Amino acid sequence: MDMMRYEWNPRLSVNNEAIDHQRKAMIRLMNDLHFAMLQGKGREKVVRLLDDLRGISAEHFAFEESYLAEIQYPYLRWHRDRHAEFLQKMTSFILQTESNSIGLSIDVMNYLRDWLLNHIGVEDKKYADFRASQASTLEHA
Repeated sequence: MDMMRYEWNPRLSVNNEAIDHQRKAMIRLMNDLHFAMLQGKGREKVVRLLDDLRGISAEHFAFEESYLAEIQYPYLRWHRDRHAEFLQKMTSFILQTESNSIGLSIDVMNYLRDWLLNHIGVEDKKYADFRASQASTLEHA
């Protein structure tokens, strides 16, 4: 992933096709948002893209949290709280963009980069590992 583009790579996979597909859509939207900001697109366009990202993220989080409940992931509550924080942050970015905050695009893009690297790239891998250990235990039972 370079500074200009967010990219999907297999290391981000949690070995769940539906969740990986949703994340790829989120990454495409992050890129659309990034390029709109870089190109100085109008505030309305940026707000729409932020709102789209918030919406698609909320749908993804609901799906993912349902999956985590299904596999009885012990850190579901913590994970759900991080998702709520992300959605609150997106709402904050929308409100700030609507009020014409200057310099916000850097904050948005840094936040999304950190989310991709730390939440998707690290925290979500923990539930993938948890699920893999469950499957392994069942195979050896």
